[in-house]
Amino acid sequence: GAKRTEYNAGKRAKDLLEIKRVHFKPVDFNRLAREGAADTGEAENVAIQRLLTEGKLQTSGENGDVILPQIFIDGQYIGGAEALQDMEDDGKLD
Repeated sequence: GAKRTEYNAGKRAKDLLEIKRVHFKPVDFNRLAREGAADTGEAENVAIQRLLTEGKLQTSGENGDVILPQIFIDGQYIGGAEALQDMEDDGKLD
């Protein structure tokens, strides 16, 4: 499902950054959710609200769903794994 797709996209992005030897800081959304509360769904909501408030989480315009993975370069949101791959294909990551 969607979670597997998000995981694979995140792994592709991480692998590309490691190949390029880029220093990056992954933010583990699942870890943040686990720290929030018990398995009531409240934990996920707390984590989402925290990241939204901090400006570290992007949502889709149509329905407000959280976009994962999210990649920022020098604090600027560039998109997901596909956007990162497009930058690599265009030679913008060198």
